[in-house]
Amino acid sequence: MSLKSDLNNFWLNSGINKGDNILLHSNIKRTFFYFKKQYKNLKVDDYFESILNIILPSGTLVLPTFNFDFNRGITFDYYKTESQMGSLTEFARISKLSYRTLNPVYSFAVIGNLSKKFYGIDNKSWYSKQSPFQVLNDYNFKIFILDLEDNCSMTFLHYCEEYFQVDYRFYKYFSGHYIGPDGKKSYKTYMGYVRKIDEEIVTNCNPAANILWERNLYKGQKPFVGNGLRFIYANDYFNFFKECYELNKLKNIFYEKKLNSTPNIPLN
Repeated sequence: MSLKSDLNNFWLNSGINKGDNILLHSNIKRTFFYFKKQYKNLKVDDYFESILNIILPSGTLVLPTFNFDFNRGITFDYYKTESQMGSLTEFARISKLSYRTLNPVYSFAVIGNLSKKFYGIDNKSWYSKQSPFQVLNDYNFKIFILDLEDNCSMTFLHYCEEYFQVDYRFYKYFSGHYIGPDGKKSYKTYMGYVRKIDEEIVTNCNPAANILWERNLYKGQKPFVGNGLRFIYANDYFNFFKECYELNKLKNIFYEKKLNSTPNIPLN
């Protein structure tokens, strides 16, 4: 066996197929060191290239390159503001193959066949129907999660919450300096559909994940079990949320009320 074939088998055995359109949330630390013990020359770019070797040219890879500094008054620079979502996402951000969407908080690096569907998306509201999340739903992407619980990864939930205008969130505005792809600096305002912290709202979608496993809508392995990689189709997640919304069962499945709540990262 070789490093290349072992990495390819890792993804193929996890449900990634040739030509897939995937969104990948990842904590690569555990599996990276597993392969590092066998192949001393392993680098993050080996991980990155091994995924692309499987899904391109007909598939699409999307990775979150979220950065929350804009919300704290720090200038967003399209080419310099780093991803805060881990080493694999940062490698994707700087790759010459990728296109980065324009929102200063919830941006994505996109590579592959459907890249043009994401071009020019500068959604003013983080999770709106004008955001990259809508493309993920329209084309029913596979949402893959590696060694992360849902509560620290399933940002697609917030698109669902804004889509249905849930009553435990509200629009909050964030303004700051923005340096775009053209190098020009401007002052821009964006908005997030954020939790009502004063009502002690806390995001907790891990109960939803348990139900999705019971319904066999999640496929693969749970965090830190086996290869730790699982996936669900975007439409399946959306439809489950819609079901709970229409039955008024969102509470204690997707969120809860708790005293002395603290923000979840990256879920807001």
